[in-house]
Amino acid sequence: MKKYTVFMLVSLLTISAYSQQYSQDLLRLCNWMTGSFSSNQQSTVDTSYYDIRLHMEPIFTDRTDGCWFYVEQALASNQDRPYRQRVYHVYEGRQGTFTSDVYEIDQAIRYTGAWKNEELLHAITMDQLELKDGCSVNLRWNLATGTYEGGTAEKTCPSELNRAAYATSQVMVLAGRIVSWDRGFDEAGEQVGGAEKGPYQFVRVHD
Repeated sequence: MKKYTVFMLVSLLTISAYSQQYSQDLLRLCNWMTGSFSSNQQSTVDTSYYDIRLHMEPIFTDRTDGCWFYVEQALASNQDRPYRQRVYHVYEGRQGTFTSDVYEIDQAIRYTGAWKNEELLHAITMDQLELKDGCSVNLRWNLATGTYEGGTAEKTCPSELNRAAYATSQVMVLAGRIVSWDRGFDEAGEQVGGAEKGPYQFVRVHD
């Protein structure tokens, strides 16, 4: 526990060090995305939702082209077998827009637990990454609600999971919480994957 706490503190200090290079809006987004999150509260109230852990750990911190994250998602009951491992590249565009590009990791299973293991995290290299073209999430700061909101473009992110033809993601990032609705659709536009009632509510935790 103590070792991971120190690891997280170093990660947050690394994000804070970006402040001289990036806008306050991008810095805030990167800070809010950093850490471990849980849908436990939501799954307790509504059993149609799973108890999922979402970990987002800064990676490639020597780069100056935005914030990079190693991302891992798994059922709380099976965290040693994540069902999603990605790298996100978050950067600022024009007129207050922000983009999160999504990369697949070659032989990702080798890096399971990298969010809490500095040696594993540093073993991931850029040449192991492949951009998921069309799957970038575009966000915009909403001053009225104090959130970053957005999603993928329509029908641009190909998917073969559960007979899907394409996938969509709707995302909202706010202090202490990430709201995410990932869904798959077939060629006819019928939903064939993902939560049906609404998005997952991931609350920041300190495991």
